Amino acid sequence: MGFVSRLALATVAIIALVIGGMMAMAYGGGREAMLAAQRAETNGVAHMIRYSMERASFFALAEAEVVARQQDVIQAMAARDRPALLERLGDTFAYLRAEAGIEVMQFHQADFRNLARLQDPPRYGDDVSVNRPMIVTAVSSRRSQRGLEIGPTGSLALRGAAPVMRGETFLGVAEIGLALNSLLQAVKQTTGAEVGVVLSNAMTSAGGGGGNDVTVRGSTNAALFTALTAAPGFRMAREAIYLEISLEGTRHALVVEPLLDFSGRMIGAVVGAVNVDAAARAFNREMLVLLFAGIAGIIIAFSLLWVVMMAFLVRPIEALTAHAEKVAAGDGPATLPPIGGARLLHRAQAAVLKLAQAAKRP
Repeated sequence: MGFVSRLALATVAIIALVIGGMMAMAYGGGREAMLAAQRAETNGVAHMIRYSMERASFFALAEAEVVARQQDVIQAMAARDRPALLERLGDTFAYLRAEAGIEVMQFHQADFRNLARLQDPPRYGDDVSVNRPMIVTAVSSRRSQRGLEIGPTGSLALRGAAPVMRGETFLGVAEIGLALNSLLQAVKQTTGAEVGVVLSNAMTSAGGGGGNDVTVRGSTNAALFTALTAAPGFRMAREAIYLEISLEGTRHALVVEPLLDFSGRMIGAVVGAVNVDAAARAFNREMLVLLFAGIAGIIIAFSLLWVVMMAFLVRPIEALTAHAEKVAAGDGPATLPPIGGARLLHRAQAAVLKLAQAAKRP
């Protein structure tokens, strides 16, 4: 390999290193931007989950307050007239169940005995002080309460409990429970993410069968969340965590929000899942275009460098070398052919001219 070729390759190697460094920086920056966008999207899902649950609990409490202030309800509670409550509120509950996602409407007496359940009329009279901390707090404090709680039959709902008063006399508590499915659908419509509620069987002592501690209790995509919660990387914590799980080649970015019941006990999590495959594929396409552009840049740089070196260095040197050889053999003229090139070549040309003129002197 000649000197010119080695010089050209060395120069192109330097250019390739520079371009490669720039490509690496672009790749790193692009990946950071993609991950930041994914985190921002999952943060948005997490914020919407928290906001929606807060609003839903306020809605449940507002409905309970409305029911607790109705005179027919107050009279029925004072008389402990269960049939009157069922008759008075039956149509209202059916409408709210169909249109507003309300699954629970029930009334508890001041002695913690259930008076009526609109969602399950045959079941009443049981002592709710055993497993209903929200109702115990509402009855004991005679103040409204709201929060998430699992009922004695295992129903999970965002609940509001309002005291029923006749004058200064405390009669009991009216309770409204809002199903989580409508909330999950609302979050999905707003964010585009799939959303699910999962419970820990160990935390709730619910039992779930099999070896999996997690049970999906509601979701916008049952098959997806069954697979996600069974994946080795899935976990829950008492603070929001971010995970990335791949299922059959499809990547999902997850935000796992802890699910706390009324007493502050963690019972599971609300999970938002964002399919990040589209963003990853777009990023890979951009990086592939960048790679091709870098390779093309190196080829163009090498070609341009070769042309420049041939025009300004190689050809002038060849012309000067050929003339010097002729002069040395006694065949060359004293004058030199015109050459281009750099200033250094012109100095060499002048030196050869002086040698030729000196060789011609007697």
